[in-house]
Amino acid sequence: MSQIDNHDERTRMLREFLLGTSSPEETEVVRRNLAESSEWQEALVREQHALALLDVLEPEAPSRDLSAAIL
Repeated sequence: MSQIDNHDERTRMLREFLLGTSSPEETEVVRRNLAESSEWQEALVREQHALALLDVLEPEAPSRDLSAAIL
């Protein structure tokens, strides 16, 4: 099994997993790691909590500076 030890990589994979944007291969890696690692399970709970906090924020339009920079 490919164990992901890098914190940033694990976080990225968990976020994509929760958002449904991970590839089928990465989804399987995440599922295996969640089944075998309490560290992954705890990280998943933290990411779920963070996403839930984002859901309660009021949507806000981007600043004019950001919009201008993108254009």
